[in-house]
Parts: sequence; C-alpha cells; structure tokens
Amino acid sequence: MKNIQKNIGIVLITLLVLISCDSAIDIIQPGELNEDAAFRTVEDLQLGLNNEYFGLNTNEAILISSLFTDETSLGIENGGQNLTLLQFLFNPNTAIPSNLWLNNYQTINRVNRILAASSNITISNEERDDLNDILGQLYAMRAAEYFELLTYYSTDLTDDNALGVMLSVEVPDVDTELPRVTNGEVFAQIESDLALAKNFLDPVRSSSVFITQDFVTALEARIALYRGNNSLALSKSQELIDGFQLADRGQYEAIFRDVESTGVIFKGERTPADAARIAENFYFRNPGIDGGPYMELGRALFNQLDPNDIRFDVLVNDETVADPDYQTNDGLNDILLIGKYEGSEGQPTLNDYKYFRVAEMYLIKAEAQARLNDLSGAAETLKELRDARFADSTEQDEYGDVNEALTAVLNERRIELAFEGHRYIDLKRFNSDLGLQLDRDPVDCEKFNACTLPANEFFKFTFPIPQIELSGNSVIRDQQNPGY
Repeated sequence: MKNIQKNIGIVLITLLVLISCDSAIDIIQPGELNEDAAFRTVEDLQLGLNNEYFGLNTNEAILISSLFTDETSLGIENGGQNLTLLQFLFNPNTAIPSNLWLNNYQTINRVNRILAASSNITISNEERDDLNDILGQLYAMRAAEYFELLTYYSTDLTDDNALGVMLSVEVPDVDTELPRVTNGEVFAQIESDLALAKNFLDPVRSSSVFITQDFVTALEARIALYRGNNSLALSKSQELIDGFQLADRGQYEAIFRDVESTGVIFKGERTPADAARIAENFYFRNPGIDGGPYMELGRALFNQLDPNDIRFDVLVNDETVADPDYQTNDGLNDILLIGKYEGSEGQPTLNDYKYFRVAEMYLIKAEAQARLNDLSGAAETLKELRDARFADSTEQDEYGDVNEALTAVLNERRIELAFEGHRYIDLKRFNSDLGLQLDRDPVDCEKFNACTLPANEFFKFTFPIPQIELSGNSVIRDQQNPGY
C-alpha cells in the first residue's frame, strides 16, 4: 500500500473533488471532472479507493482525547498551545470538531462518487471479483465514517430517536442542503452498508492496512457496545479474539514502532511523503527532551502506570525526568515525555494510525460481560489482557458489583488505549454509570483552574455542529446540539 499511496497523489488531485468552504455537503467546484469522466475502469476505481484510505485516520479523536480530558499536560516548551482546550473552552468554531466534520463528509462524498461511477463502467468477467472487493471496501468505509460522525455529534447513541447527523448516499447538487436525521436512520444506513460490505468483500483476504471482513466485524463490535447491545458486542468481539493473536510484550512495543502488526486488525498506514504526523500533536520537532515537547504525559495518567508493564515503556519516552517529589515542587521538575509515537522508517515523527486492535476487543468483551453481570468473566478477560503486558502472571480481580467491574474496565482502557483516541468518548459513555471520571493531577490543572469540568458543561462531551456548516447550510441552523 505504501507504494500505491506514493503514486496516486498527483493523479487524484485532478480527478477527485475538494470540499467546499461553505458546507460539508456542497462540494462541487467549477471546472472539476465529474465521476463519469474520472472513473472509467476498475483500475480507476482502485486508485480512487486507495486515496480514500487517508480519510480513515484517528487524528482528531487523538487530539480531543489528549487535550480535553486527562491524557496530557502543558510541556516544558509550551507557549500557550492548546491551553483553551485544557481549560474546557470548546465551541462551534473550535478546529477539532470542524475538521472531523469536514474530513468525514469529504470522504463520504468521494466514496459516494466512486460508488456512483462504478455502476457505469464496463467490466470483463475476470474483473468481477476485483470490482466486488472494491465495492465492499467502499461500503465499509462509508459506514465507518458515518459511525464516527454519530459517535461525536449525537448526544446519545443508545437512543435511536436522538438527533444524529446529515445523511447522504447520493452525489449532491451544488445547492444541496441537508438536515440532521435521527440516529436510527443513520444506523439503518450503516447496517445496510455493512451488509453489502460483507457480501462484496473478499472472504479470505487478510490485511492490517486494507479493509477486510475482520474490519467489518470490529466495527460491528464497537457499534454494538456503544449502542448498548452488549450481547452482540460480546459475540462480535469474541469472533476477533478467536481469530487474532494478542500481542506479547515485545510485539506490543514493536506495534507502536510500526515494525510489527500482531493483533492489529486495521491501521491507517502512513508513508514518509505524508504530511500528518501524530507526534507533531505533542512535539515541535522530534520526540525527546530536545524535540520541543509542548505537551507532556498527564501526571495522573503517569501515576497509573506500572514500570513492570510494557505499556509504561511504550507510553513514556526514555528521556522522561519524573520527580518523586513533584507535589512538593509543584511539578516544576517533572518532564513526562510522551513516547507512544516515536516514529518509524527513519522518520522520527512518522507512525500509522491504529484504528482497530484485538486488545480493544478484549476490552469490549470485558465491558459487555460486566454490563451483563458476568463479573467473574469480566475479571478473567481483563487478566488475560494484563498477562500479555506484564512479564509475570497478574492477579485476577474480584468485583463486588457491576460498577466496580466497569471502573476496572475504564481504568484498563485508559492505559491500553492511551493516545489512540478513545478517552473522550469513554468518559462520555461511562458517565451515566460512574459519573465523570476525569482525572487530572492538581499540579497539571490548578495553575489554570481547570481540574474538573462543571456539571453544567458536560454537554461538551458531544461535539457542536461546526459554524462552517451552520453558515453554509440553512436547514441545519436550528439543529445545533444543546449547550452551544
């Protein structure tokens, strides 16, 4: 895939449409090539599909989880970067929700165009399987993008009647304006797309960088969990646990150096030619004490890590300076450097986006077991995950009630999935059970009076509809999320 990505950029700049500055759905530009002209062969469709894989990244999810919750603190070279997000200042003009909205709808619109073009090309019998596999990947991709939109912009994924997002599976006209529809309507489309994906996708192809049947199953597991369908989440996650090896300590570390893919169901692969680098969300230059760390590991998260856990070695850069008297010294001598994305291929800030890992499936299974009141089963599942992260066997938990088990699951997710874009949604999902488990150390937050989020501001765990969409789409202006 790396070689394919390097070769398609110039071609697709002229073939594929760019998103409008007025509205996410208003994307037709003067003088552009339409889909019939751009896509005439199966090879053209493959090029178009390859480009859309860039839309499957988790950068905005990583940013909001890292900056708005409790994963990071101000770094030693911070000059005010991200301070507003650390202070919970969040509105329709904030870049993260705007970028996620625009990027996802850009991908959806392009997928819609490729799908529309696919029905108008002539193929040989030998090309049928290739075409079907392309279609399967496109349908799964569209489903994934719509689910991510729902995850961030819907107030309650468990309520099918709650307001969702705009829905379009057609190529829009220049003056198209769409309203938000209900979660149920969007989920119906997602389910339809996933059914088509399973029908069209190559049934045996295995890959961590292309959409496969396993990608669909992982998406189904996550959707089921977020919607509260715990029995389905349990069965879907178990399918993948049965089919994927859980990375051991050495493999786990290698996964985040991008030299190993054990347990990786799907990742958004990046090459040295790509501009987006995950570590640049935390460092001005390169990972390390001399690389311009403007964001660091939050002290409370650091305190949760066990040096005997391989996740400590991955999350904490080797040049970290941890002050045992940090509280007495007000954190001034603490330099807790983020180490999860230290680069690959000789590029110190280049890493792939980990979209689905089988470790998440263990956590989905454990949470579903807890919510189904199988407390010993949840404890056993978490032990299995932890045993793969420690050199010695770990002790199995005993839970007195469901909330105690859910607390253990949330804490394990915090460590296993740190800086992978899950924490923001996890805090939202678990709030009704456990209350907001935002955990910032006073040395990180008292200086700017943002250690807790006021109860009347919990609405900020749902994204606002971006101002750029409200300005260009008159029918959505009365559908802003509560609080904004």
